[in-house]
Amino acid sequence: MANSPNPQLVEMLREQLRDIQTPEPISWWPMAPGWWMLIVLGVVLSVVLFRYLRKRQREREYRNYLTDELEAIYNAWQETQNTSNYCQQANQLLKRAMLKVQTDSRNDNNTELSASSELNSISALSGSAWLESLESVHEPMSESVHNALGLYVYQANAQIEGAVDVPSLHAELTNWLSQHRRVLSSNTRSEDAETIHRTVVSGEAS
Repeated sequence: MANSPNPQLVEMLREQLRDIQTPEPISWWPMAPGWWMLIVLGVVLSVVLFRYLRKRQREREYRNYLTDELEAIYNAWQETQNTSNYCQQANQLLKRAMLKVQTDSRNDNNTELSASSELNSISALSGSAWLESLESVHEPMSESVHNALGLYVYQANAQIEGAVDVPSLHAELTNWLSQHRRVLSSNTRSEDAETIHRTVVSGEAS
């Protein structure tokens, strides 16, 4: 018969086992430096993405605003068939768009130039210089646009009757407005519309 274990020895071993404790679970705080870097990177990327999406939204709103105005000018032409008025008003609308392009370019480059100076510089453009300015922010324009905005825009309706294909001209100008390169400032669509409409339509820009 096997010897039975010593009761005292068994109790001593049990007491020793009671002193053994499992390690505490690893705490998530304080976080390792790597996690802090990921958090900061995530915040920065979120801010950049938000600003990018906001700028794109404002670009769409601005372009839609200009396109709607050009469409209203075209609808008026369909009723009156006054080609001279269409060319003049469309030309004025493009100058408003170019004013915004030049203003935003100045803001991006931190160039000191007053709003009145920008307005006067754009208003003074005509002929080939004006067409080159338009083409500098978008693709080259057709001969019909060159004739309409570089020549016929200064003539009476009777002189250009039948000389301008207004539907084709309108389609090309609509494409220019929807595609031209621009960077919006922090102004809202309504502020842009009010400011530009007040300064240009009032007669400060031709």
